[in-house]
Amino acid sequence: MTYDLFFPEFEVIYGYDDERRLLYAGNSCDQIGEVPYEHLGRGTVPLLFVLTIDGSFPMEKRSMIRQAIETILHHYQEQEPWFPGFINGIRAYDVWIDAFRNRKIEPIGNAYNTAVVHDARRFAAIFLTELGAWQDIGSSGGDRFERLCLDAANRYERVANDFRQLVELFPFQGWGEPNRPENAERATKLLESARRSEIHAVDLMD
Repeated sequence: MTYDLFFPEFEVIYGYDDERRLLYAGNSCDQIGEVPYEHLGRGTVPLLFVLTIDGSFPMEKRSMIRQAIETILHHYQEQEPWFPGFINGIRAYDVWIDAFRNRKIEPIGNAYNTAVVHDARRFAAIFLTELGAWQDIGSSGGDRFERLCLDAANRYERVANDFRQLVELFPFQGWGEPNRPENAERATKLLESARRSEIHAVDLMD
């Protein structure tokens, strides 16, 4: 994985040609193509980011599930690494809502973040639905585990639906007008609804 081969977003490098000095890469925006070696670190952002995976090791399903849930909860509880000026977790909703109320939304960043959060919550619902279907995790409380997963997935589906409406209101191509009073008011209500559902989902996982 790398960053900013086509534009500032993550990509997967799936092949290379040493003779022609080309990388074969693609991203989630359906951009696929050849990129010269020399382009690494010389995109729109003067930054070089490369992540490689060079091996694997066996892990029990229960350990995988526990670590996944712990990672999710660390994000919400702001226990993961962070950058100055950025806020993670549920508290980020308050900052976003305040920005709408004070008409201080930056349109491009808002549209981008809305699309990213929508995708993340949509995939969270899918992940938890699939997790609840696992039958061989070696737990005596399998039925309760399945019910909690499906309840949390349902909450994330609600969050994703709220963000789907926000994406329609502030599309990444065009950005919308987030500081118009009627748009800001609607966005605030949708974010408040998403926050309520997400708090319930976190409570189910905790």
